[in-house]
Amino acid sequence: MRGIAFSCVALAILLTLLAGCGRKTLPVPPQGLVAVPVADLASTLDESGVELGWSAPQVTTQGEPLTLVAGYEVLRAEVEADNYCAECPAIFSPREKMDGGPVAVDGLAVRLHFRDTKLAPHKYYIYKVRSRSGWFTTSGDSNWAVLRWETPVAPPAQLRLTPSDGTLTLEWQPPVTLADAKPVTEPLIFLVERSDDGHAFQPVGKPLATTVFQDTGLSNGRPYWYRVRARQATGDPTGFGAPSVAALGTPADLEPLSVPYGLNGMRTEEGVSLWWEAPLRPDVVAGYRVFRRTPAATVAVLIGETRGPGHFDDHATPANANVCYYSVAAFDHGNPPNEGPRSKEIEINLHPRASR
Repeated sequence: MRGIAFSCVALAILLTLLAGCGRKTLPVPPQGLVAVPVADLASTLDESGVELGWSAPQVTTQGEPLTLVAGYEVLRAEVEADNYCAECPAIFSPREKMDGGPVAVDGLAVRLHFRDTKLAPHKYYIYKVRSRSGWFTTSGDSNWAVLRWETPVAPPAQLRLTPSDGTLTLEWQPPVTLADAKPVTEPLIFLVERSDDGHAFQPVGKPLATTVFQDTGLSNGRPYWYRVRARQATGDPTGFGAPSVAALGTPADLEPLSVPYGLNGMRTEEGVSLWWEAPLRPDVVAGYRVFRRTPAATVAVLIGETRGPGHFDDHATPANANVCYYSVAAFDHGNPPNEGPRSKEIEINLHPRASR
């Protein structure tokens, strides 16, 4: 009887202790430690797959600052293109688990990236991510990133650039096959990309359905690199294939410069003063070059430039010449400038009383 009584007492004490500990169920994570859901998940397609990007959460669901994230989970759903419904629920499965770390560096939110190349044609892929700041502190779902994957189109070919004033006109041949050598069966959409250094390319203009593109508002004399990508019309709007071979072009004002007219001159006490008619075409003519030739020379030499009105003073006439021949040519805004044809030479007698 004493043993039974002792067992009853021990059991009562144990139950009391368990009740005091409150460990009847699994521990509930403090909501102050749960990160807010990622809100800026985005996807970028290229010829080999998709890259996801998002910003690390900065605060908890209670608004408290967050310093670390233990990890991230990427989830993916895939649906046949013919069965896709934007309003329908999606069945997700884990795609990748990633390590976490600080959520900010030097006051800027850390950007996370995940690349997925295991995609099949004629399917929609839906992605979402979650962050985890502890064993039982997983955030809610992020926004969804939705894309349609199709076999990429082969690169366009024979990209050609034609320069004109502040403009480059691009023309190319459309691809006739996909990247897997199967024929293109649908209309194509093209994306033109431009670079200032031949390395970092950015889209210019909107996607277009023609094989000609005119890029305007460029700087004459400055080189630009271009390349073109293509996709089938039914593919994802961002799913362009591999780029064409890059081509280099330099816009230039190719309009012929007119010959300056009305060139005249006279001897002065300081040398020779020249004047001519200057057409009011500042959009084409940047200035004028003045040339001088002596009777003993067969080729005129450049003696100066002027960017103002049609006037120039030669204060350094050759001391051993009685006569000089002058001509003028216009030049444009190119880099280097393009020079137009020279005017007809005029003769200036430097020493009227001297015998020639």
